[in-house]
Amino acid sequence: MNKQFTYNPVVLVEMAQEYLEAERSYRDFVAQHKNQYGSLVLGSTDDRVSYWVKDKESSCTGSALSTACRLVGADVNTVIATAKAMNRFEKRERWQVCAHLPTGWCSRCGEYGEDRVRRFFASREWDADYFQSTGRRHPWAA
Repeated sequence: MNKQFTYNPVVLVEMAQEYLEAERSYRDFVAQHKNQYGSLVLGSTDDRVSYWVKDKESSCTGSALSTACRLVGADVNTVIATAKAMNRFEKRERWQVCAHLPTGWCSRCGEYGEDRVRRFFASREWDADYFQSTGRRHPWAA
């Protein structure tokens, strides 16, 4: 039974943005607390607690994003790459133009923008590399 899922792809991108922010915060914290030899130095109890909180926040947001993507059949790497591309675009334009996902009816392509994004986020089938049509007509299919 092939069941078509409909979901809001903006939610996945927002979750990816939260994950990227948590990961950046964790990496900044680690970079600030490294010594000259590259080892992490957590001298005080507050530093250890902050490290633990940032580590858990990063891993939990990543796990939540992965689970949500698996639930709706989206590829987590594509969702994260989309969020990173949107961040790069907004950084380059200096917030004059906001990158966004297409929504609503598109008269040019004849479909809803959310459907195009869902199709873009869809994870590939496991056998896609092994069984592909060459486009050649087979005698039994003619």
